[in-house]
Amino acid sequence: MIEENIQVIYGGGGNGLMGHLADIIIDNGGKIKGISPKFMQDIEWTHKRLTDLEIVTTMHERKTKF
Repeated sequence: MIEENIQVIYGGGGNGLMGHLADIIIDNGGKIKGISPKFMQDIEWTHKRLTDLEIVTTMHERKTKF
């Protein structure tokens, strides 16, 4: 993905498999975007180093972004 300049878009979490994937992509100079509802950011659930983070109001709004 990094070599092909493909941006990954996911839920924006900093834990688990997708959080680990985000770390690998960021550490290797790739692009990764998170889309997270505000309440998840408020509880510090979102990844801290994403290249792009979009905060939405609700989970429903988040689902429409994918």
